[in-house]
Amino acid sequence: MLGVVIQNNLKWTAQVEKLCSKLKQRLLGLEKLRSIMSKSSRSSIIQGVFQSVLCYCLPLFGGCSQTELNMLQTLQNRAARIALNFPARSNRDVMFSKLGWMTVRQLVAYHTLMTIFKVRVTSSPEYLSRILKRENHNGQIIMKNVLLQLYRSSFVFRGAVLWNRIPRSLREDDCEKSFKLGVREWVLNNVNRFNL
Repeated sequence: MLGVVIQNNLKWTAQVEKLCSKLKQRLLGLEKLRSIMSKSSRSSIIQGVFQSVLCYCLPLFGGCSQTELNMLQTLQNRAARIALNFPARSNRDVMFSKLGWMTVRQLVAYHTLMTIFKVRVTSSPEYLSRILKRENHNGQIIMKNVLLQLYRSSFVFRGAVLWNRIPRSLREDDCEKSFKLGVREWVLNNVNRFNL
């Protein structure tokens, strides 16, 4: 119903494969239009046509395997080359710095933190709010220490771990605009662009 594929084993392989297929189609179209798009409009068009699809429900399936994240990153690298009209094998650090884009790993962190913020501010949905508003005296979310890898890659656990890493001043901010700016800066400075 929401365009997200949920498998019986709660893995995200089918979702990522479906997303990769959709993104590849968009990249093919963008590559054909590359020569007629102006340099200034290329990045904006790609943001709308490619990045918006990439980010849809990203906090939910962002705990997928590293291999699946790498598949998405490869496609985002290709989108960056189109945006800049750079040749294949261009340095990806240079491309992302020039564009000011967040990488897939950074987008997962950013959108996860934004979702946690919205749940905590609106107290909705209630079942998530109950979990994500339980905090200690430092404003950090209290989470059960469960060793099950499936749970540790879930939105709630990943989100709580990320939330607890951001500065207390950000955790206490209740203004969406300033939180968004602060979290973006924090993610760019504290989440590795690429898996090292």
